[in-house]
Amino acid sequence: MLASSALVLMMTAPGLILFYGGLVRTKNVLSTMMHSLVLMALMSAVWMIFGYSMAFGEGNAFFGNPLQYLFLKGVGSAPNPDYAATIPHQSFMLFQMMFVIITPALISGAVAERIKFSAYVVFMLLWVTVVYLPLCHMVWGKGGLFNWALGGKIPVLDFAGGTVVHISSGVSAWVCALVLGKRHGFPHAPMMPHNVVLSLIRTRDQRVRGHALLGGGGGAELGGDGGFAQGQIQRARRGVGHGGGTGHDHPGVGIRQRAGGVLHRTGGGRPLLPGGDEAQSHLQLR
Repeated sequence: MLASSALVLMMTAPGLILFYGGLVRTKNVLSTMMHSLVLMALMSAVWMIFGYSMAFGEGNAFFGNPLQYLFLKGVGSAPNPDYAATIPHQSFMLFQMMFVIITPALISGAVAERIKFSAYVVFMLLWVTVVYLPLCHMVWGKGGLFNWALGGKIPVLDFAGGTVVHISSGVSAWVCALVLGKRHGFPHAPMMPHNVVLSLIRTRDQRVRGHALLGGGGGAELGGDGGFAQGQIQRARRGVGHGGGTGHDHPGVGIRQRAGGVLHRTGGGRPLLPGGDEAQSHLQLR
């Protein structure tokens, strides 16, 4: 689980740092890279103070009790049987923290070169508190509205963040781009990217992209069991069908493609839907 956490973190650093940093103008490279880097510290602090409690504490259908795990009170080496009965509670908390880091970082690409750094920090603090944490609880938390397996009323199966990560960040990024509008001078003034090779490295480097997906999808199984193996076999099949995992002949197309997610989740190694193999069906968001 700790190895999976490290692999997921790679999608932010160096993944998003290289990807977004290479696409902006030279004068904005450092600030754009810092958009992702600062979230590693900022979101970690939020998560350990009250975020984990709001997302995975017991509460109502929309958010957990922010005082239950305040400052990680009660989060120790003993497993939490509600979420992961075979690994330490601390390991589960760290793995989920990697997703609260990368999700707002995905939004930063929509506001690149068009927002002050101080305003960006304030916005991300508000966004993760108002949007991410309640949604995370509703989909993954005990008693959440969409967590059918743990007392929810609406069945939504999110295996690796298709709802909590990709839909939330994608819709929020779209709204931010609409509100902020175009860059000053666009499209009349030339706005050449700083270094597309940096973005290309992140997009095509299978060691970053493939291993990070292995960590996210594998870690979400919460155990090295048959479900873990089956999930990786499905990824391998997609890779063969897409000609090496990209699905495109030209590397530049990979930079423009939208992120995909998987709407399926298991808890503690047990399927959340009855029916054996039927529970392993994946709904791809593309």
